[in-house]
Amino acid sequence: PSYMVPFLWGMIMLCFVAAILSLGLVYVMSIFAENVILYSVCIIIGIAIVVGTMLITLDISIGGWLILIFACMAAVFLYTIRQRLHFASINLKTACTAISSMPKIYYYAGIVYGLEIVYCLVWALHMVCPPMHPGTR
Repeated sequence: PSYMVPFLWGMIMLCFVAAILSLGLVYVMSIFAENVILYSVCIIIGIAIVVGTMLITLDISIGGWLILIFACMAAVFLYTIRQRLHFASINLKTACTAISSMPKIYYYAGIVYGLEIVYCLVWALHMVCPPMHPGTR
């Protein structure tokens, strides 16, 4: 169909942007490890509160309350691990340094990422225009 070319280009561009963002995240994590851990958990809690509240206002109260319970559990988790954040950030910085010192890891990650892109494209194409079975139109 005619909409397949823009769809495929969109998928390819999305994969390209995701690869660049993931490389940038490794760089950011190696510099600001403690803040990345803290802010990511805080952002997860904030998103859960917003989504849970929206679901409750839309009369999907079971889902909303479950998500708000998840937000409370994440807040308790953050409270209990805050003393260990410095240790976790040192471990994260060490891991990022180790990954950066071995460039072959990027080649292997690129190969696996390429295979993942192929898998996602095949899956997306199958979902957008499923194959025709014999006897159907």
